[in-house]
Amino acid sequence: YGLSITTTRYADMKSTLYHWLAQRSIISADQNDLRNIINRHAILTDGYCVLYEIMERIHPVLDPDVLFTAPQCSDYSNIHEYYTFLTSFLMHEEFARRRYKPREQINHFLRGLDHTYQSAVKRIRSQMDGWKQSDPNVPENLIMANLPNLVERYMEEDGGTAIVRRVEKGNHDKKFKSDENSRQYVDVQCPLCQTFGHSKHNCDRMAIWLNLREGSKLVDDKLRTKLLTNYAAVDAKRRSRKITKVRGTVRQ
Repeated sequence: YGLSITTTRYADMKSTLYHWLAQRSIISADQNDLRNIINRHAILTDGYCVLYEIMERIHPVLDPDVLFTAPQCSDYSNIHEYYTFLTSFLMHEEFARRRYKPREQINHFLRGLDHTYQSAVKRIRSQMDGWKQSDPNVPENLIMANLPNLVERYMEEDGGTAIVRRVEKGNHDKKFKSDENSRQYVDVQCPLCQTFGHSKHNCDRMAIWLNLREGSKLVDDKLRTKLLTNYAAVDAKRRSRKITKVRGTVRQ
Protein backbone atom coordinates (compact mmCIF):
# COMPACT_ATOMS: atom_id res chain seq x y z
CA TYR A 1 0.00 0.00 0.00
CA GLY A 2 1.20 3.48 -0.81
CA LEU A 3 3.88 2.11 -3.15
CA SER A 4 4.35 4.43 -6.10
CA ILE A 5 4.12 2.86 -9.56
CA THR A 6 7.03 4.26 -11.49
CA THR A 7 7.41 3.87 -15.25
CA THR A 8 9.99 1.14 -14.74
CA ARG A 9 7.85 -0.72 -12.24
CA TYR A 10 4.80 -0.52 -14.52
CA ALA A 11 6.85 -1.88 -17.42
CA ASP A 12 7.94 -4.83 -15.26
CA MET A 13 4.36 -5.48 -14.15
CA LYS A 14 2.83 -5.40 -17.63
CA SER A 15 5.62 -7.61 -19.03
CA THR A 16 5.28 -10.14 -16.20
CA LEU A 17 1.53 -10.31 -16.72
CA TYR A 18 1.99 -10.73 -20.48
CA HIS A 19 4.43 -13.62 -20.15
CA TRP A 20 2.12 -15.29 -17.64
CA LEU A 21 -0.85 -15.03 -20.03
CA ALA A 22 1.30 -16.22 -22.93
CA GLN A 23 1.82 -19.60 -21.30
CA ARG A 24 -0.20 -22.30 -23.03
CA SER A 25 -0.99 -23.81 -19.65
CA ILE A 26 -2.94 -20.58 -18.93
CA ILE A 27 -4.53 -20.06 -22.35
CA SER A 28 -4.36 -23.24 -24.41
CA ALA A 29 -3.40 -23.39 -28.08
CA ASP A 30 -6.94 -24.33 -29.17
CA GLN A 31 -8.23 -20.94 -27.94
CA ASN A 32 -7.37 -19.35 -31.28
CA ASP A 33 -9.09 -16.00 -30.73
CA LEU A 34 -7.38 -15.42 -27.39
CA ARG A 35 -4.00 -16.59 -28.68
CA ASN A 36 -4.31 -14.07 -31.55
CA ILE A 37 -4.88 -11.27 -29.04
CA ILE A 38 -1.76 -12.32 -27.15
CA ASN A 39 0.30 -12.48 -30.33
CA ARG A 40 -0.80 -8.99 -31.40
CA HIS A 41 0.79 -7.56 -28.25
CA ALA A 42 4.00 -9.60 -28.47
CA ILE A 43 6.19 -6.59 -29.34
CA LEU A 44 5.04 -4.38 -26.45
CA THR A 45 4.49 -7.38 -24.11
CA ASP A 46 1.71 -5.44 -22.40
CA GLY A 47 -0.40 -7.87 -20.35
CA TYR A 48 -2.85 -5.13 -19.35
CA CYS A 49 -3.68 -4.41 -22.99
CA VAL A 50 -4.23 -8.13 -23.53
CA LEU A 51 -6.64 -8.34 -20.58
CA TYR A 52 -8.53 -5.23 -21.67
CA GLU A 53 -8.96 -6.54 -25.22
CA ILE A 54 -10.18 -9.89 -23.90
CA MET A 55 -12.65 -8.19 -21.56
CA GLU A 56 -13.77 -5.90 -24.38
CA ARG A 57 -14.96 -8.96 -26.28
CA ILE A 58 -17.22 -10.21 -23.51
CA HIS A 59 -18.15 -7.31 -21.24
CA PRO A 60 -21.31 -5.51 -22.42
CA VAL A 61 -20.22 -2.18 -20.92
CA LEU A 62 -16.99 -2.19 -22.96
CA ASP A 63 -18.68 -3.56 -26.08
CA PRO A 64 -22.46 -2.97 -26.17
CA ASP A 65 -22.78 -5.00 -29.38
CA VAL A 66 -21.55 -8.26 -27.86
CA LEU A 67 -24.31 -10.87 -27.66
CA PHE A 68 -24.37 -13.95 -25.47
CA THR A 69 -26.95 -16.70 -25.76
CA ALA A 70 -28.17 -18.78 -22.84
CA PRO A 71 -26.23 -22.07 -22.51
CA GLN A 72 -27.80 -25.48 -23.11
CA CYS A 73 -27.14 -28.40 -20.79
CA SER A 74 -26.42 -30.76 -23.70
CA ASP A 75 -23.30 -28.72 -24.51
CA TYR A 76 -21.63 -29.50 -21.18
CA SER A 77 -20.31 -32.56 -19.42
CA ASN A 78 -22.91 -32.56 -16.61
CA ILE A 79 -25.60 -30.48 -15.00
CA HIS A 80 -23.19 -28.85 -12.54
CA GLU A 81 -20.96 -27.53 -15.33
CA TYR A 82 -24.08 -26.30 -17.12
CA TYR A 83 -25.15 -24.45 -13.95
CA THR A 84 -21.73 -22.74 -13.76
CA PHE A 85 -22.02 -21.44 -17.31
CA LEU A 86 -25.63 -20.39 -16.77
CA THR A 87 -24.68 -18.28 -13.75
CA SER A 88 -21.96 -16.67 -15.90
CA PHE A 89 -24.58 -15.90 -18.54
CA LEU A 90 -26.88 -14.34 -15.91
CA MET A 91 -23.98 -12.25 -14.59
CA HIS A 92 -23.27 -11.02 -18.13
CA GLU A 93 -26.93 -10.09 -18.51
CA GLU A 94 -26.79 -8.16 -15.24
CA PHE A 95 -23.74 -6.24 -16.47
CA ALA A 96 -25.83 -5.38 -19.54
CA ARG A 97 -28.50 -4.06 -17.16
CA ARG A 98 -30.85 -6.95 -17.85
CA ARG A 99 -31.70 -8.33 -14.44
CA TYR A 100 -33.79 -11.47 -14.10
CA LYS A 101 -36.04 -12.13 -11.16
CA PRO A 102 -35.56 -15.43 -9.26
CA ARG A 103 -38.49 -17.05 -11.05
CA GLU A 104 -37.10 -16.01 -14.45
CA GLN A 105 -33.69 -17.45 -13.52
CA ILE A 106 -35.28 -20.78 -12.66
CA ASN A 107 -37.15 -20.79 -15.98
CA HIS A 108 -33.84 -20.16 -17.77
CA PHE A 109 -32.32 -23.10 -15.92
CA LEU A 110 -35.19 -25.45 -16.77
CA ARG A 111 -35.40 -24.28 -20.38
CA GLY A 112 -31.77 -25.23 -20.93
CA LEU A 113 -32.28 -28.86 -19.84
CA ASP A 114 -32.85 -31.43 -22.57
CA HIS A 115 -35.52 -34.15 -22.73
CA THR A 116 -33.48 -36.57 -20.60
CA TYR A 117 -34.38 -34.43 -17.57
CA GLN A 118 -38.08 -34.33 -18.40
CA SER A 119 -39.29 -36.06 -15.22
CA ALA A 120 -37.28 -33.74 -12.94
CA VAL A 121 -38.40 -30.64 -14.83
CA LYS A 122 -42.03 -31.71 -14.48
CA ARG A 123 -41.69 -32.09 -10.70
CA ILE A 124 -40.00 -28.70 -10.31
CA ARG A 125 -42.63 -26.95 -12.42
CA SER A 126 -45.37 -28.48 -10.28
CA GLN A 127 -43.70 -26.86 -7.25
CA MET A 128 -43.50 -23.56 -9.08
CA ASP A 129 -47.26 -23.72 -9.66
CA GLY A 130 -47.73 -23.52 -5.89
CA TRP A 131 -45.32 -20.57 -5.60
CA LYS A 132 -47.25 -17.31 -5.88
CA GLN A 133 -45.67 -14.91 -8.34
CA SER A 134 -46.31 -12.05 -5.92
CA ASP A 135 -44.26 -13.78 -3.21
CA PRO A 136 -40.70 -12.29 -3.28
CA ASN A 137 -39.31 -15.13 -1.18
CA VAL A 138 -37.95 -18.10 -3.10
CA PRO A 139 -38.72 -21.57 -1.68
CA GLU A 140 -35.47 -23.01 -0.33
CA ASN A 141 -35.41 -26.02 -2.64
CA LEU A 142 -35.95 -23.75 -5.66
CA ILE A 143 -32.96 -21.49 -4.97
CA MET A 144 -30.75 -21.53 -8.05
CA ALA A 145 -27.72 -22.92 -6.22
CA ASN A 146 -29.79 -25.92 -5.07
CA LEU A 147 -31.27 -26.82 -8.46
CA PRO A 148 -28.49 -29.07 -9.86
CA ASN A 149 -28.55 -31.36 -6.80
CA LEU A 150 -32.35 -31.23 -6.71
CA VAL A 151 -32.58 -32.35 -10.35
CA GLU A 152 -30.14 -35.21 -9.78
CA ARG A 153 -32.08 -36.35 -6.70
CA TYR A 154 -35.37 -36.33 -8.62
CA MET A 155 -33.77 -38.27 -11.46
CA GLU A 156 -32.55 -40.90 -9.01
CA GLU A 157 -35.94 -41.13 -7.26
CA ASP A 158 -37.67 -41.58 -10.61
CA GLY A 159 -35.39 -44.48 -11.50
CA GLY A 160 -32.96 -42.54 -13.64
CA THR A 161 -29.24 -41.90 -13.20
CA ALA A 162 -27.02 -38.86 -13.17
CA ILE A 163 -26.21 -37.89 -16.74
CA VAL A 164 -22.51 -37.49 -17.47
CA ARG A 165 -21.18 -36.67 -20.91
CA ARG A 166 -17.55 -37.44 -21.63
CA VAL A 167 -15.55 -34.93 -23.67
CA GLU A 168 -14.12 -35.97 -27.01
CA LYS A 169 -11.66 -33.53 -28.55
CA GLY A 170 -11.22 -33.38 -32.29
CA ASN A 171 -10.32 -30.48 -34.58
CA HIS A 172 -10.23 -28.28 -31.49
CA ASP A 173 -13.95 -28.78 -30.91
CA LYS A 174 -15.56 -30.22 -27.83
CA LYS A 175 -18.10 -32.95 -28.39
CA PHE A 176 -20.08 -34.45 -25.56
CA LYS A 177 -21.50 -37.92 -25.55
CA SER A 178 -23.67 -39.49 -22.91
CA ASP A 179 -21.76 -41.93 -20.75
CA GLU A 180 -24.29 -44.27 -19.19
CA ASN A 181 -21.60 -46.40 -17.55
CA SER A 182 -20.25 -43.58 -15.40
CA ARG A 183 -20.87 -44.02 -11.70
CA GLN A 184 -23.02 -41.48 -9.92
CA TYR A 185 -21.14 -39.16 -7.58
CA VAL A 186 -21.77 -39.95 -3.91
CA ASP A 187 -20.83 -37.35 -1.31
CA VAL A 188 -18.92 -39.72 0.98
CA GLN A 189 -15.23 -40.30 1.64
CA CYS A 190 -13.81 -43.67 0.68
CA PRO A 191 -11.90 -45.14 3.67
CA LEU A 192 -9.57 -47.03 1.32
CA CYS A 193 -8.19 -44.24 -0.94
CA GLN A 194 -9.37 -41.28 1.21
CA THR A 195 -10.97 -39.48 -1.74
CA PHE A 196 -14.59 -38.34 -2.07
CA GLY A 197 -17.19 -39.44 -4.59
CA HIS A 198 -17.58 -43.18 -4.04
CA SER A 199 -17.99 -45.81 -1.33
CA LYS A 200 -15.40 -48.44 -0.50
CA HIS A 201 -17.35 -51.00 -2.54
CA ASN A 202 -16.75 -48.91 -5.70
CA CYS A 203 -13.11 -47.95 -5.13
CA ASP A 204 -11.43 -48.27 -8.53
CA ARG A 205 -8.05 -47.27 -7.15
CA MET A 206 -8.08 -50.11 -4.65
CA ALA A 207 -9.26 -52.57 -7.30
CA ILE A 208 -6.40 -51.53 -9.58
CA TRP A 209 -3.90 -51.82 -6.72
CA LEU A 210 -5.15 -55.32 -5.85
CA ASN A 211 -4.82 -56.38 -9.48
CA LEU A 212 -1.31 -54.95 -9.64
CA ARG A 213 -0.35 -56.69 -6.42
CA GLU A 214 -1.50 -60.03 -7.79
CA GLY A 215 0.12 -59.32 -11.14
CA SER A 216 3.45 -58.49 -9.51
CA LYS A 217 3.77 -62.12 -8.46
CA LEU A 218 4.08 -63.04 -12.14
CA VAL A 219 6.90 -60.58 -12.83
CA ASP A 220 10.33 -62.23 -13.02
CA ASP A 221 13.66 -60.41 -13.40
CA LYS A 222 13.56 -60.54 -17.20
CA LEU A 223 10.04 -59.08 -17.43
CA ARG A 224 10.83 -56.48 -14.77
CA THR A 225 13.82 -55.23 -16.78
CA LYS A 226 11.75 -55.11 -19.97
CA LEU A 227 8.90 -53.20 -18.30
CA LEU A 228 11.19 -50.62 -16.72
CA THR A 229 13.16 -50.12 -19.96
CA ASN A 230 10.00 -49.55 -22.02
CA TYR A 231 8.56 -47.17 -19.43
CA ALA A 232 11.82 -45.18 -19.26
CA ALA A 233 11.79 -44.75 -23.05
CA VAL A 234 8.17 -43.54 -23.09
CA ASP A 235 8.79 -41.22 -20.11
CA ALA A 236 11.84 -39.71 -21.84
CA LYS A 237 9.80 -38.91 -24.95
CA ARG A 238 7.03 -37.38 -22.83
CA ARG A 239 9.56 -35.23 -20.96
CA SER A 240 11.17 -34.12 -24.23
CA ARG A 241 7.81 -32.96 -25.62
CA LYS A 242 7.02 -30.99 -22.46
CA ILE A 243 10.43 -29.30 -22.43
CA THR A 244 10.05 -28.35 -26.10
CA LYS A 245 6.60 -26.91 -25.38
CA VAL A 246 7.88 -24.87 -22.43
CA ARG A 247 10.81 -23.50 -24.43
CA GLY A 248 8.46 -22.53 -27.26
CA THR A 249 6.28 -20.61 -24.79
CA VAL A 250 9.27 -18.75 -23.35
CA ARG A 251 10.41 -17.69 -26.85
CA GLN A 252 7.01 -16.10 -27.48
